[in-house]
Amino acid sequence: MKGVLGHIPHARGASHDMALPAVHAWVAARCTLPGVIAHGSARQGGARPAVPGSGDAPGA
Repeated sequence: MKGVLGHIPHARGASHDMALPAVHAWVAARCTLPGVIAHGSARQGGARPAVPGSGDAPGA
C-alpha cells in the first residue's frame, strides 16, 4: 500500500521556474521605502530627503 506522502506532488519544479512572483523584493521595496524615508524625515523635523528608486527586478 502506498503511503499518503506518495500522493503529494513535490514543489521542486516551482523553485526552477524563472518567473517572478507577483510580489517580489522590488515591489516590497517600492511599497516600504517611502514610509521608511518619511519616518526618518519626521525624526529630522520634516527634512525633505530624496526617495531613491529601486529600479527593476533582474529579468523583469
